[in-house]
Amino acid sequence: MAGKRHLFGVDADGSFTGDIRIAGRYTAEVKARSNGQRFRMLEAWLGRGLLILKRDRRSPTMVMDFHAYARLLRSALRKP
Repeated sequence: MAGKRHLFGVDADGSFTGDIRIAGRYTAEVKARSNGQRFRMLEAWLGRGLLILKRDRRSPTMVMDFHAYARLLRSALRKP
């Protein structure tokens, strides 16, 4: 998978990039918790690998199971 990890979200030139750079275009922020307590509700709602959260007058936010994300990314990056 085309991803680049950055320590504390800082690139070599000192610019903030988030936690992971994906396919050279997208930046992902990674949140980890030792017991995962604050993630339990999201995990319960996640169900089959994709959760869409929609706040009033805001763009939807998508939460994906990593394996579903990996399949989607591999599919998108395949050359025709």
